[in-house]
Amino acid sequence: MIKRTTLAVAISSLLLGGCGGGGSSSPTPAAKPLPVIPVAPAEEGQLVGTAATGAPIKGKLTLRAADGASTEYTVQEQGAFAFDSVADLKTPALLKMVGGSGGQAHELYSVVVKEQLAAGVVNVTPLTQLLISHATGAAASKVFDAPENYSDSLTKEKLALAQTELKQVLAKLFLAAGVDADFDLLSSKFQANYTKADAVLDLLDIQFSDDQLQATVTYRAKPEYSVTLVYGQKWTDSLLPDSVTVEEAAESLGFLVTADSILESMILEQDQQDYMAYVHPDASWFGESDTGLWEYKERTMGNEIDTGMDRYRDLSLVSVDSANQRFEISFTQRLEDSQFASGSRMHAWFEKDSDGKFKFLGEETQLPIHASLFLKLESYDKADKEFADNVWRMEIDAFPSQAACDMFTASPNGWEWGNPDFSSKLENINKHINLDYVTISGPGFDKPFKLDKVFKMENKAEGALASCHLASSEYQFSPVLTGYTFDYDPMSEAKAPIPDNSEYTISYYRNSESTPFFERKINAGKGISPMSEMMPFMARKTELSLDAGEFKYAWRRDSDLVTDADLWIYARVNHVGAGFRASIEDGKTEVSRSKLPDVGDVYHSSYDPYGRVITRGYLYPYSK
Repeated sequence: MIKRTTLAVAISSLLLGGCGGGGSSSPTPAAKPLPVIPVAPAEEGQLVGTAATGAPIKGKLTLRAADGASTEYTVQEQGAFAFDSVADLKTPALLKMVGGSGGQAHELYSVVVKEQLAAGVVNVTPLTQLLISHATGAAASKVFDAPENYSDSLTKEKLALAQTELKQVLAKLFLAAGVDADFDLLSSKFQANYTKADAVLDLLDIQFSDDQLQATVTYRAKPEYSVTLVYGQKWTDSLLPDSVTVEEAAESLGFLVTADSILESMILEQDQQDYMAYVHPDASWFGESDTGLWEYKERTMGNEIDTGMDRYRDLSLVSVDSANQRFEISFTQRLEDSQFASGSRMHAWFEKDSDGKFKFLGEETQLPIHASLFLKLESYDKADKEFADNVWRMEIDAFPSQAACDMFTASPNGWEWGNPDFSSKLENINKHINLDYVTISGPGFDKPFKLDKVFKMENKAEGALASCHLASSEYQFSPVLTGYTFDYDPMSEAKAPIPDNSEYTISYYRNSESTPFFERKINAGKGISPMSEMMPFMARKTELSLDAGEFKYAWRRDSDLVTDADLWIYARVNHVGAGFRASIEDGKTEVSRSKLPDVGDVYHSSYDPYGRVITRGYLYPYSK
């Protein structure tokens, strides 16, 4: 990641104040230091830049010259890229970026004209895509596919005019973010680090309606403020009215820096009083409230101590509730040493307290259950057969609080996989919780998926809680341990049941009422893809030793866009509980342990550039 600037720290300090409470001397959370990835030509004849929507984009970037020649580049850390040997590039050239950012799938475009080659910089953002459509009067995708039809429109002069008008539409936001007046949207260097021009991108929701030859730009902090920009016509409207001050805009531009700082400070805090200084009085998280959040953190993530680790990645602003002075973000979480898996996409709210300081709120409202979902591809090797079984599932994580779990009866034999009636005989949620059931509805589900039971398992050897989550009386498998399986063969090229950026609704019911008392929506980001598209992301073992005291697993993969998270390792005999978790260090492609017994199964968890979880399982016969 990139080192944040003084502006970021200044905004963070403005929003958070001292974050003290109850006599605590807890310091203001500072933006954590980030390694600098330079956005500057390494040598003459290079073309570099940043691909971002606010959050950096990871994926494939194609540069298509005016003569039809094309070059591909894999964009990885912080959206930074570099094309070599472009001195003879035929212009105007087009760029197409396909990848993931902020947990969603994106396809963005940009342009390079001759004058840009001297600077050696080109950016790819929703704003550069708008410039193409303003100058040509056409959808950027059509311009990319047939650049020869638009070469007369893609000139320095027409793009400069488009840029002048677009910057005027966004003038107040650029001023509030401290963006230099001469900043060029196409060819000025910037970093995807939540500040300056990148902070402006975070606050914009741009929807391209190419069939209508227009785009709608909405201000996320106050969605009632939006403008429609018609391709090829003069843009004169301002996004923000006079009633929105520069100071108000500046506060919203610091949301992601604020959230990132609070999250990192909370997980590293070792003192309960100082920890609670970051927590809003009305906070709720995984069914916990008040000091229960501290107890939950200590119980599940108490060993997180590495101050140099980047645990919260790919932050994206989801929504803003100005009336209640709060905002919601999504992020990918990766942990150092936790009983939970890393790599999941999560959502959390932050709200101002009575002192006007933003604090961690967690859920939008206090709920007895924390529910979330994400797509995962499971791919298993059996003995020496690679990719023997492959299946897409939706993991549905719905967890009660520790106190609530303590009241339910544990299943003595864990989940009874071979018993189709097992889940229906579990205890009802409303036996101990003021909740009847939770439903999940959206693409891939023929009807709302109903969670009305509680499954609990204890570690027999230690007498400790091993698992506690909601289950369905109508589904014989665990929605967490297995997930909801979709009727789709990844090895086929059939149409997938879940398209990109599908929206799901989580509904909560109680008191025998027929309407939910609360609902929330989650965007799943990238949808289901066939194995032919997933293969570059798949780990392939190069070594696997399972003998006691000699465990070692090594792997390779074709793509550099995957982030490895955990290994879950299961004993070959007398297996108990959820298995042994081994966190995978950044950049490492092997894990070894000298104190494990004979190993049976190994599960390798990672997530792709879209935030989808990939599990590679190596299944060898063992008896429990």
